[in-house]
Amino acid sequence: MVNQQLDCYSCWLNTLLITFNNSNAMTLNGYGSARILYPDELDELIDSIPYSSHKVLATLLRFTGARCTEAAKSKWKNYNGRILMLPKTDTKTDRSRPLPICNKLKLELDLWKQHTKPESDEEFIFKGRFPNSHLKRQSFDKALRKYSPFGDIATHTFRRSVLTEMKRQGIPLDVICKISGHSNIRTLEFYLGVSEQDLHAAVGVL
Repeated sequence: MVNQQLDCYSCWLNTLLITFNNSNAMTLNGYGSARILYPDELDELIDSIPYSSHKVLATLLRFTGARCTEAAKSKWKNYNGRILMLPKTDTKTDRSRPLPICNKLKLELDLWKQHTKPESDEEFIFKGRFPNSHLKRQSFDKALRKYSPFGDIATHTFRRSVLTEMKRQGIPLDVICKISGHSNIRTLEFYLGVSEQDLHAAVGVL
């Protein structure tokens, strides 16, 4: 009986270790999981990007955990200083979703608006290369890889890192799910990484 329990415990720990290793893996050719960074590492990454739409978009992703492709389509008319509304036409789930805006992010967006001086609230917050176009994920991805002090990372690094940090800080999964826009908690859990500290905390309760 004791041996069986030890075997079960060993299998469980191995599973956690595999999850931990996978959560820190790079995305390669569209497969695998985006690397997870801690908040101070995300800040260091953002600091390394010159002031531009890339930097401000990175800041928005840092403080919301939004999908890059959704956030990049944002228009000024959907921002009121407290929330940034993602219209259902721009979301993966075809449902509109409000992104709560913290004070740090509000400051950055307000400064960006002063800097870009939009002529109309119909303009994209993150403009693309061509008139009436928004910043493309490929362009943002290229900028991240160029300036990242952490090697080759993916645009989804922000989303996975932010949602994982929320979990570490004890935010209920149903609340995280509302912010992230996942259809259910089970889908959300695939995004959440397991750190070495999580492993030690888990065995510490035994």
